[in-house]
Amino acid sequence: MSKIKLNLKEGFKKVNLGKRFIAFAVTTIMVATLTMIVSAAGAAGAEAAYANVIGFFITWLTCIGMLVALIGAIIFGFAVKDNNAVSKVTGMKTIAAGGITAAVSALLPQFVA
Repeated sequence: MSKIKLNLKEGFKKVNLGKRFIAFAVTTIMVATLTMIVSAAGAAGAEAAYANVIGFFITWLTCIGMLVALIGAIIFGFAVKDNNAVSKVTGMKTIAAGGITAAVSALLPQFVA
C-alpha cells in the first residue's frame, strides 16, 4: 500500500512541463477570447464580437504556423549538418505543415468574412 502512495507522489512531481505549458496557453487563449467576446458584445453587438474573435484566431494561427515552419527549418538544418535523411524529411514535412497553416489562416478572412 505504501509503495502505491509513493509512486503516485513521484508521478505528480514529474508532471511534464510541456503539458503544463500547453494547458496554461490554452487557458489563457480561452480567457482572452471570452473577454473579447464579452467586451465586443456589450459595445457593438454580435457582428463586432464575431469579427474580433475571427481576427484573434487569424492572428494567432498565422503566428503559430510561422513558428512551426521555423522549427521545421531548424530540424532540417541540423539534419543537413548530420546528413540524416529521416530528419531531413521530417524537417521538410514540418516546414510544409507550418506554411500550410499560415497560408490557410491568412486566407481565412476571404471565406468567413
